[in-house]
Amino acid sequence: NGQLNTNGPSLSIDVAAVWQLQNGGIGNIGRIRQQRAERDLASIEFTRTIFRVKSEVTQAVARLQTARVRVVETAEGLRQAIESADKNFIGLRETARPAGELLRLIIRPQEVVAAIIALETAYEQYAPAVSEYNTAQFDLYRALGQPAQWVTFGGNKG
Repeated sequence: NGQLNTNGPSLSIDVAAVWQLQNGGIGNIGRIRQQRAERDLASIEFTRTIFRVKSEVTQAVARLQTARVRVVETAEGLRQAIESADKNFIGLRETARPAGELLRLIIRPQEVVAAIIALETAYEQYAPAVSEYNTAQFDLYRALGQPAQWVTFGGNKG
């Protein structure tokens, strides 16, 4: 109300509009350009980050696929080496004795030794292949944005 001598409620509303013009408007144009440049820079950094992540994921997938092929190949070699060693051990126990002759081995001991060396070589190739495959899997999880805790604890903790 407009009376000064009353103690009743009063209502007053203030409205203010602020408009700022810096340096005759040239400062405002400069600020607009600066903010556009900052926005463009952020966009470029975002694009770089996307391409970096895509590159890391692609490389990790390629390493995983290569490691998978190597594990399959070395596993087959290991299977063959085990089979060969087993057959050589069985053959070492088999003998032939034609009438009146001395005991003759079907499989010579040096053939068994060669089979064991081949088995050792197969294991030496298989173990690093499996390790490389596990590392490639871990690298792929990391490239996809999964933290190490997610991989080691199965996603339950972290």
